[in-house]
Amino acid sequence: MEREPVAATEGTADGRNSAWSVSAAERLQVAALAVLGLSLALGAVRAMQAGWIPVGDEALIEMRVRDVPGRLPLLGVYSRFGWSHPGPAQFLLLALPYRLLGSASASLLAGALAGHLFAVGAAWWIARRVDRLVGVVMLVTFEIVLVAVPSDLVRSAWNPYVALLGAGLMVVVAWGWAERVPVAAMLLLPLSTLLVQAHVGNLPLVVMVVAASSPLAIWWHSSGRGGVPATEAVPWRALGLGALVATLLWIPAIVEQFSADPGNVTRMVRDLSGEAPRSGVADALDIGTHFFGWWPAWADQRSLVQQLAWTGWTVPIWLVVPVLAVLVAARRRDARMLRGLAISAVGVASTVVAAAAVKGVVFSYLLVGHRSIVAVFMAVAVATLLMALPPAATAAFSASLSAVAVVLAAAIGVSQWSATNPSIPFDATVRAVTTAVEQQADGSAVFITSTGDDPSRDVASGLLLQLERAGVRATTVRGEDWRMGPHRTSDGVPAGALDVRIAPVGSELMLADEGYRVLFEYQPLDTDEVASIERLVAERDEIIAEGESGAGSDRDAAIRFVQIQELIGQIDALRADTVSTLVGVRA
Repeated sequence: MEREPVAATEGTADGRNSAWSVSAAERLQVAALAVLGLSLALGAVRAMQAGWIPVGDEALIEMRVRDVPGRLPLLGVYSRFGWSHPGPAQFLLLALPYRLLGSASASLLAGALAGHLFAVGAAWWIARRVDRLVGVVMLVTFEIVLVAVPSDLVRSAWNPYVALLGAGLMVVVAWGWAERVPVAAMLLLPLSTLLVQAHVGNLPLVVMVVAASSPLAIWWHSSGRGGVPATEAVPWRALGLGALVATLLWIPAIVEQFSADPGNVTRMVRDLSGEAPRSGVADALDIGTHFFGWWPAWADQRSLVQQLAWTGWTVPIWLVVPVLAVLVAARRRDARMLRGLAISAVGVASTVVAAAAVKGVVFSYLLVGHRSIVAVFMAVAVATLLMALPPAATAAFSASLSAVAVVLAAAIGVSQWSATNPSIPFDATVRAVTTAVEQQADGSAVFITSTGDDPSRDVASGLLLQLERAGVRATTVRGEDWRMGPHRTSDGVPAGALDVRIAPVGSELMLADEGYRVLFEYQPLDTDEVASIERLVAERDEIIAEGESGAGSDRDAAIRFVQIQELIGQIDALRADTVSTLVGVRA
């Protein structure tokens, strides 16, 4: 027979998992959420105190958040493949803390922290409605994911990091929907929309878990199967409310698709259906084994610090836990946990699909959502095994885990107290460049371009944002419309505008050939340090190019990966907090 919910042993009137009956262990869990809220609030305060100068993608995100609501963005963050992510949901959500906190750049970091708190709280609440033991296991698991991420990246407002906890929450929501939990039904489609609009790489997860859970929610219970009374109604009203919110979020993208030529979806489909080489299922499976290795990647900070995902495979030893959980749940006929294991397994399968579809190499940031997805899978498995223990042991584990949740929440606060904000290497550079350009512009408009290398592009985007924040009219070339919005671009240099070009140090002759004179040089490195960085960068690029050519065996690929990580570490150590930059101006 199926195990009775923990609530039945804790004095609830109807023997079911009441939403409002709170045990002693759950009071600790509520305390853990309160401590987590204070910890993340502390992180937000520290982020605001430190200040933040976003560059690159994060600068572009702030620009688009600034456009809400007057110049409402129709699409999401741009993709390096020539299209934009499907919609503006992330911008809309970040706009609220951004405006409430005085439109400070660091308010985006505070918004990201608030999103993490919501994800943890929602996952706990929904899992608790399935079973109270599942609730505490899920709470601890989500906190472990946060602890296992570098503290500065916990604050990141970069669009891939929407999936850091959001992807795991998606799996929990899908399971809650299968169990007909109204809150889960309401969140199902809005959360799906946010994840897909923020990064299209989340599409396999959303499609697969929604497809897996919906038949269970609608058919399984209605047929009298699954251990939940057939009389429990499908929460259609909650689902409908969520569908309405999701529809509103998709309207901007629909408008863009039918008003642009070609529309963003058309460009995306053309690119994704092209002949470009993909990572492939074999590599995706190899990557997936690391999430179940002796020290699983989802609980390892190093896996986000490194640039590329792992190559080669490792023994997925921890897969034994969900396998045992399936056997235990099947023997005990615990349909709820079998459904949870099935849906979370589908979520894990979606990570393989997503990784296999990546064009070229798989960068570590693309695997951010994998962390919480696999963590949820393991949490469901662990909870299933704990349920097989005697009631006294189960209660002891519940109390112990609740105490652990409080400790982890406090640990997150300690890490956030000492954390720095993202993009530190660019702060001094952008500050110095902005001051030089403002003085030269003397209130006139500024037209900004860059030489196209990544650091120069990042500095240029940061400069444009800072000038806009200072009230200076700043634009760039018309081809950047899809990244920055059309109102930040122009066909050429506006009349009376200062023409600025950002380039790396050492580009003086190139700037002169283009008709620019050097206005300002920011170079805190000495000659030997510059030469060392150039040598290491060339060596790194050569190894990456060799890997993209597909040459060598899996062992060769693993060796290349280790070499690249070592080189990146050496480059970062030499660069420290510096980005060398030239500013050229043309009369």
